[in-house]
Amino acid sequence: SSRVLWTLAVTQLEKANNMDVPTVFATGPAAIKYRLHPVALFNILDHFLRRNEKNFRAVGTLLGTTVAEGVVEIRNSFPMMFVELDESVKIDQDSHKTSLELHQKVYPKEVVVGWYSTGDSISKNSCLLHNDFYAKLPRVKDPVFLLVGTDLLSGSFPIKALRFLPQSLSVTRTREL
Repeated sequence: SSRVLWTLAVTQLEKANNMDVPTVFATGPAAIKYRLHPVALFNILDHFLRRNEKNFRAVGTLLGTTVAEGVVEIRNSFPMMFVELDESVKIDQDSHKTSLELHQKVYPKEVVVGWYSTGDSISKNSCLLHNDFYAKLPRVKDPVFLLVGTDLLSGSFPIKALRFLPQSLSVTRTREL
């Protein structure tokens, strides 16, 4: 069962809505704790497998809610249509807006809490996406950047959570699943 899978993969689980949900990363300058639901993670991996062959990574939006003071649950995600060039990224903003509106019709309490990218490093284009798109979305404060490794060469599932600090992106904490 999926509960057994998550229990084996994650050493620390927290209860959320009567479900075992892995706390993927926590703490940081503002002591925010994020919890990643399996649906969001599976959506990210599915997006990576179905991505356009021209894209070496998958990029998308993280959705969730604040469940308590300093606790954000990442409950869902959806892919973003984009074209990545050497020093720039072209985003289909109309597609993003439509996807967000449709999602919020079904889940009105879920809002954008950040974004994700697959891969193992932060690129200049990652900084562009964060600073020039996600940080400027209406009603989005301090978006989290989830970097999801997909190679599984180490036998683990690396996930890094990053928060923007002035002049840099910095890792708040890493846990490998």
